[in-house]
Amino acid sequence: MLSNTVDRAVTLTKYSRAPELPSAHMARPRLIERLAAQPKRLVLLWAPAGYGKSALLTEYFSRSTEDLVWLDLGARPLSVEQFLARLTLALGLPPRSMDSEASLLERLRLRRSVLRLVLDDFPVQVSDELSALIDRLLGHSQILLHLYVTSRQRPDWQLPRLLLADDLLELDAKALAFNVEELRCLQLRQSPDASMAQSQALWQRTQGWCAGARFLLAADGNGEEGERIADEWLKDYLEQAWLKRIEGQECTALIELAHLPECSAMHCEQLWEGQQGAQMFTRLQKAHSFLFQTEGAGGNFRLLPLVAQALKSMLGNSARKLLYLRACRLYHGLGQSNAAIELALLAGRPDVAASYLEHISLEWLISECNLALLLRWKEQIPEELLHSTPRLLCLFARALLISWRLDEAAACIDNLGKFLPLPDKDRCVRLLANLQALSGALAALRADNVSAKVHCHEAIAYLPAEDWRSSVWCHSTLARVAMSCNDMATAEDHLHQAIELGRRNASLTCELMIDVDVIRLHMHRGEMAQARATLEQSFEHARGQEHQRLLIGRLRQLRAELHLSAGHLDECAEDLHASEQHARDVGDPWIFQVLVSQAQLASRRDEGERALKLLRDAQRLMQCGRVPKHLFQPVLDAQYQRLAESSPMATHTQANKTEVLTFRETAVLKLLAQGLTNKEIGSQLFISLNTVKTHTSSVKQKLGVVGRTRAVMRAQALGLLV
Repeated sequence: MLSNTVDRAVTLTKYSRAPELPSAHMARPRLIERLAAQPKRLVLLWAPAGYGKSALLTEYFSRSTEDLVWLDLGARPLSVEQFLARLTLALGLPPRSMDSEASLLERLRLRRSVLRLVLDDFPVQVSDELSALIDRLLGHSQILLHLYVTSRQRPDWQLPRLLLADDLLELDAKALAFNVEELRCLQLRQSPDASMAQSQALWQRTQGWCAGARFLLAADGNGEEGERIADEWLKDYLEQAWLKRIEGQECTALIELAHLPECSAMHCEQLWEGQQGAQMFTRLQKAHSFLFQTEGAGGNFRLLPLVAQALKSMLGNSARKLLYLRACRLYHGLGQSNAAIELALLAGRPDVAASYLEHISLEWLISECNLALLLRWKEQIPEELLHSTPRLLCLFARALLISWRLDEAAACIDNLGKFLPLPDKDRCVRLLANLQALSGALAALRADNVSAKVHCHEAIAYLPAEDWRSSVWCHSTLARVAMSCNDMATAEDHLHQAIELGRRNASLTCELMIDVDVIRLHMHRGEMAQARATLEQSFEHARGQEHQRLLIGRLRQLRAELHLSAGHLDECAEDLHASEQHARDVGDPWIFQVLVSQAQLASRRDEGERALKLLRDAQRLMQCGRVPKHLFQPVLDAQYQRLAESSPMATHTQANKTEVLTFRETAVLKLLAQGLTNKEIGSQLFISLNTVKTHTSSVKQKLGVVGRTRAVMRAQALGLLV
């Protein structure tokens, strides 16, 4: 009889229903399916504020509120007595009728159906007695209870025991965050025309944090004012929902952590020496203060990007610069060069950043996104500092040569000569040998093969053992010079010597770098099977070496070429897409080769207009990158010629191309090449639409083609648009 009374009270009480869903709620079926898959004794949702924990349970229970008790605990400290009083009221029982653990268990034993109890916003600070009580409830096999808990940190309960019994479903911030598709849907609700690039930018800033995404989207479309409004909303939300619950010293620590690229207990112990920094970090981490583990080894953490951005303005300018200076020395001491250099620049100390750059190696330069990073730093460090030591000049000369920025590289190499002669003979010989190694690479890129050979051979003869990287560079240069002269045997010999040097010095980076040349050599010889075998071996060596993005991108472009030659067009497209992403991320000029290959693929698929656009994009990228014309224009001209020859056009001979088109026809043709419509061309040239059509027809007739795209391709091949 008592059991029926309790059941009736549960159904009638206002606490038996979940709160109303917000009007802008974003349904998440993937998570609802996990909740509904199989009932668990404990469902634990733990994450910082704003991850939609309560909304998810509300969505789940909206289908059925039968036998549901929902307690909103508001994250306030709670004792056993307070918990039992709240639960008594929720169950519709007389006050004090359930004031002990024994009476609670007695009530639960009398139930005939499972009680679903939601403890929403379970407090971080609870008594040990209450934690022990909940632990015992979860371990009691004779009561029908399913517990649903949302909390901002992982409770200190016997969770492994429940996990082993398959009685635990645990969703943390990573699981609760919007995934890319959900974030895209949320964005399209508000901005139906939002591009994929905008969605990607939103993801990068929020990492799926639900509240952060909603703030940004609510203020979207208002430019800088919208950014300011979103920032104010974020600060207010974080202050109310998070910061005011954290002690003053720990709150200050969080604001400082927002300025650091990554952190750990060890970082904090050294950064806040004498303040028990490691313990403070552990407390913050346990409280799940938007600290998430970074990818890769090391066990470091960082604040969510959007949260860090909101917290940064809470630290004064002077205090911020002092923090950066302390932190850059710490990171440098730990061997984290990139973070140390970035922080030194933020501290307004380019001299310190330049001193850290002295220790950068060739392997570093072509790993991760370091090439693009170094060239950005080059713009932030005064020239007198960049030219202050031979090591810095050599570093930037290499980076500029890899980027095909030859004039700037030449300036660095010329400045090396200013340090000669040195008083110490061995140091003088060493510097001169490195200077010649760089000069040889520069000469080869300028197509001066004679000078390239002289410089590289002399450099190899005098380079000391510790400068083996420069020797590898020389052998690679000589191999490419030999290939350009069709001397494949000499090229093969130099590549073997380069690979041996890399292996003897345990440099997988150098080995992969030379593999790119070896594969190209096989392809020049028509040895496609050997090229494929070397490629697969290189990918095997690169397995687990995700930081080798530049070289992996180049290898994928070469594999795409092999796929294209074999007619495997889908596989070719997949590799080219991945290669393009790598090249763009790291700032590799090899993207030119990727775009040319994409144009060849488009041509094979009879997508002439797309092929032409890709070649234009390639040309523009090279010009914007300050790459000398001789390094890319001949390749483009050859591609334009192939496109023109592959098009169905009438046979047409040109003895003198200046007589082919009139001045006005040429002007119309150039605007056609820019993708303008007839109406836009008329506006630009101040001629009527009919006149534009007449000139366009004349151009196509004289070039012997059908269609605007074919006309532009033919004109490119003939050099009419240069």
